Amino acid sequence: MKFFNHKSPIVFGFIAAMMVMAIVQLIDFIEIKTFNQTSRMHVKENLDVIGGKLKSAINNRLTLVQGLVAFVKSQDEITEDKFIKFATQLEGLHEGVISLQLAPKAVVTFVTNKERNEKAIGHNLLVDQKRRQSVLKAINNREYIIAGPLNLIQGGTALIGRWPIFKTNPAVSSKHGAFWGFATILIDVHFLFKEAGLMAKQTGDLQFALRGKNGLGAKGDVFFGNKKLFDANPLIADISLPSGSWQLAALPIAGWQSNWAGRNFLWIGGFILALLVGWTIYTLTSDPMRLRKVIESTTNDLQESDARLHGAVNSLQESFALYGADGKLILCNEGYKRRG
Repeated sequence: MKFFNHKSPIVFGFIAAMMVMAIVQLIDFIEIKTFNQTSRMHVKENLDVIGGKLKSAINNRLTLVQGLVAFVKSQDEITEDKFIKFATQLEGLHEGVISLQLAPKAVVTFVTNKERNEKAIGHNLLVDQKRRQSVLKAINNREYIIAGPLNLIQGGTALIGRWPIFKTNPAVSSKHGAFWGFATILIDVHFLFKEAGLMAKQTGDLQFALRGKNGLGAKGDVFFGNKKLFDANPLIADISLPSGSWQLAALPIAGWQSNWAGRNFLWIGGFILALLVGWTIYTLTSDPMRLRKVIESTTNDLQESDARLHGAVNSLQESFALYGADGKLILCNEGYKRRG
């Protein structure tokens, strides 16, 4: 058949080598998929743990404001001594609280840690243009608002929780009570990050970022970590707050990788194996073809020799015959045939 020509062994060897490389590529694809799944699972496990710690750290402190609200509603008159005695005990339940405050008519009047927070006393939240919009929203909607993290007037950065207090006044007919002021908590965000395990030495091989300033979730600004992290296909966990939420993103420090352990060995070993298999197939298919060529060449030579012998014998003028040892005629010319 013409199909099995002198190029066939090369083709067979090449096809065999390509089949080996195709198997290597398939194994690599499966390993990359498995590696990525394992990496994402590792990130998700750490994200869930840190996200849970952060959520707990925030909400445990933000709920302290409820104690201030109950305190205000139970007092006919609030004095500095009464406030300090109650708020100091309340504040001592959790570390990382910068200050607990009361702001009658939205003016900061009572504060804990007075020495550190003295500059905040007298701060009118309704006059402050940076705070006014969120403060009015809290009053109008009668909702707990989360602000920040923000830079404080007295220095430092804090997460701020403000709860509008509505207190019933017997002298005023109001079913739901009139606006009294705010119960406020200031929380040190760096303490929160440390407690949750977000600081550099705590995160190991992962990097994190937080967004959702003022409880705006995905729409809020990034306030911790690299904001580009949210564009690098990270895993994201929602951190629910009493009002709104944050989003915590996590990603391996080197980003998502495809170089699973042993990948280079697979490709180098696969390439060498492909060469060996290709060469073996080439050798196995080319040797029989070489033998067949030798046989064909020898047969042709014998046929040519036989033809030349017959031609020489027939060219003799005299009759000629050649007999074998057994007496059988082997070869004769036309003259011998005519004689016979």
